[in-house]
Amino acid sequence: MRRREEMLRALARHVDRALVLLGVAGLVFLALRTLENLRHVAAEPTQELRLVGRDLVALYTLNAGMNQPAILDPDGVVLVEFSGWNSAVAVDGTRLDLWAHAHSVEVDRQRARGYVAWSSVPLRASDPRYASVRRYQVVETVELLTGGRALVEYSFVPNEPVELVRLELGLYRWYFTRLERVAAGYRYLAADLTREQAEAGVKPRRLVPVRLRWSRSPSAVEVHRNAQGTYAVRVTFELRHPPVFERTSVAVLWVGITGALSPKGN
Repeated sequence: MRRREEMLRALARHVDRALVLLGVAGLVFLALRTLENLRHVAAEPTQELRLVGRDLVALYTLNAGMNQPAILDPDGVVLVEFSGWNSAVAVDGTRLDLWAHAHSVEVDRQRARGYVAWSSVPLRASDPRYASVRRYQVVETVELLTGGRALVEYSFVPNEPVELVRLELGLYRWYFTRLERVAAGYRYLAADLTREQAEAGVKPRRLVPVRLRWSRSPSAVEVHRNAQGTYAVRVTFELRHPPVFERTSVAVLWVGITGALSPKGN
């Protein structure tokens, strides 16, 4: 009887060790699977959607927060990028980047229009941390017009009463050349360079004069620079007491080409 008990205890110890080893092996397997998944995510190619107009192109990146959208000339020179990562909306004091919202992108190719809808509603349903977030949508409409112009409008649709909306738009370009503040906006030159080329000191072959303007006065304008130059303009617009379930315009911006120059202006 005693020998039997000793055998059972030894068997139990072996079972415990086997279970521990299985547990460790399982953790290692999960860790390796996680690393593999992260590798695939990191290697995932950028998903893009292009809306082509007569004179301009709107480029949307679907799986990242840049290019929401970027406005390009027919040769691919970036005139300006509307950022999702670096744009935000603050509703009654609660601030979220636009990219933190659930969003969808649609294009109407016949009318050369693009639509992005940013919604806070799924946040409230999916995460208790967002319980205090108001229910609303921010709608961006891009229309590619003739004459090298684009109209970009942001509207706000509350699903419940809201007192104050602050929309912060991050307008990016690596880099703005000769950025100058003018009435209701800016003018500058857009070089035919990537960010890497500009930071490496490559000389542009072409400079595109651009006019950026807005329809209403912003509450704040910030210009961001680094050692290489000016790379962003942050513009804030405010809206008070928008009607519930109605779309109310917060900001309207125009981007337009005013000509094309060589680097020497010839």
